[in-house]
Amino acid sequence: MGILTIATLFALYVSSGLGVGQMSMLKETIGETRTSETFRTIKKIVGITLTVEAIGVLGYYLSWGHMFDDNGTRLFYSVFHAVSAFCNAGFSVFSNSLADEANVLNYGVNITTMFLIVIGGLGFTTFWELIKGNPERKIRTWQFSLHTRIVLIATVVLIVGGTVAFLALEWDGVLAGYATSDKVLISMFQSITTRTAGFNTVDIGSLGVSTVLVFLGLMVIGASPASTAGGMKTTTVSVMLIAVWSTITGKNKVEFAKRTIAKDTVLTAMSVFVLVAACLFIFTFALTLTENLPFMDLLFEEFSAFATVGLSRGITPALTDAGKGIIILSMFIGRVGIVTLALAFAKSRKSTKYTYPTESVIVA
Repeated sequence: MGILTIATLFALYVSSGLGVGQMSMLKETIGETRTSETFRTIKKIVGITLTVEAIGVLGYYLSWGHMFDDNGTRLFYSVFHAVSAFCNAGFSVFSNSLADEANVLNYGVNITTMFLIVIGGLGFTTFWELIKGNPERKIRTWQFSLHTRIVLIATVVLIVGGTVAFLALEWDGVLAGYATSDKVLISMFQSITTRTAGFNTVDIGSLGVSTVLVFLGLMVIGASPASTAGGMKTTTVSVMLIAVWSTITGKNKVEFAKRTIAKDTVLTAMSVFVLVAACLFIFTFALTLTENLPFMDLLFEEFSAFATVGLSRGITPALTDAGKGIIILSMFIGRVGIVTLALAFAKSRKSTKYTYPTESVIVA
């Protein structure tokens, strides 16, 4: 649900309320545009979390009827995995995640897990808008906000693209021996879980280099803002691509779906991309100095850590203490958020009453 959400709920019970600055920060964190709606949004977050996780518990419980003789253990496993999947944590109490024979082709387990991951990764604001419609419109309508449209389009494109890529690249690899329908299920699961969820139904260490490169892209993009997942976020990458397309087509404004994207939004997206790229380069370079392991494995380990995915090609136990320290730092920065961390150490903004003359710089 988020540290700030829990802290706010606690503050409401132990104090008279929050200050304007705290309210403003909380508003930005949960993705709300109006400060007056912040507390109502927090209540929605709690309600959505408990409701979706309850549905997940039921899905797992029904799917694991043949695996457990004890209903108490069956219920515990169901609750644990429902929370882990919805929160994109990726932890499993099975020794091999969901890659054992009892779970790989268990359609109930796969569908339940994918459902929880996708809902958790959409973001609370987007999911609530899907239920209630666009809150910015006085009349209830299913014409979604620009944010929600970008999130939905990016999510569908990444899921479908990842599924097709995994099918094509691993058809005769880790997917060899499975029926076509099972190959599609396994491929879709990997496409969804790679974007910060961390579960797996195949051996990640057995994947080909091309598949690993696809996974690197999916992991670093991650899910959407105000969600339980990490990564750069789908909207960040989408805004950058839209800005690039606008430049190529000769537009002087960044436009999408008959809307103009604010300049500050474009600059923030660019800043996130540059900072993430810089961190990944620095940490990967540091790992090459401390570890004597295959570069592709180190690269995968770093991307997975920074995007808080949790997948590994099996080298985590072999890392040195220095290497583990680098991975720990990567996970911390990735979870807190690169922009949040940068702003924490940056000087406060100073508004100026002047503007310097404009001058062009050759960049291409």
